[in-house]
Amino acid sequence: MNSEHQVFFSSLSQKKKINKILEIGTFDGKNAFLMSKLFQDSNIITLDLPEENKEFKKFYNRNNNADRDKFCKERDEILSKLSKIKFIKQNSVLLINDQNKFDLIWVDGAHGNPVVSIDILNAIRMINRDGYVLCDDIFISKLAKQDNMYFSNASYDLIEVLKENNLIQVIYIYKRLQKNYNNFKNRRKFIAVVKIK
Repeated sequence: MNSEHQVFFSSLSQKKKINKILEIGTFDGKNAFLMSKLFQDSNIITLDLPEENKEFKKFYNRNNNADRDKFCKERDEILSKLSKIKFIKQNSVLLINDQNKFDLIWVDGAHGNPVVSIDILNAIRMINRDGYVLCDDIFISKLAKQDNMYFSNASYDLIEVLKENNLIQVIYIYKRLQKNYNNFKNRRKFIAVVKIK
């Protein structure tokens, strides 16, 4: 599945020197691999929950041991291909004490509260003054049913509060351009491109 964040990353790689990247939510490792190819001089840290975490097991059909082992093996093979990628198995909320700074942060972990709010606030604290924070799967239209992992307005609500209080600048771009992804307003997803003021 293509996403417009890939186009944004490609454009950014031609315009800006990016030295350090943080990815919150590794999933299958393919996005970290793409970033390593686009930003070849960058060091990338990508985080995801440890395999034994109950939330890790619960989503994306990983509750079966054999399926989870296969998923993790394939992810680890992708991530092992490049020395510039450091994969850390930890809950992203633990970044609250991290003092590292980054030029680009991709937030794509759990999309509901409280985790997404913690991730976004940590990302804004950890981004360099001229860096970019991108947040995936933003639902602008109010969702009737929300969950802690995927379908949530939490990231949009937080970003709008930060914008209204003049802490950030933000633009929203479509996650996908194909009409079948955008036919229904309440299912339309965006990517937030955030810069601190």
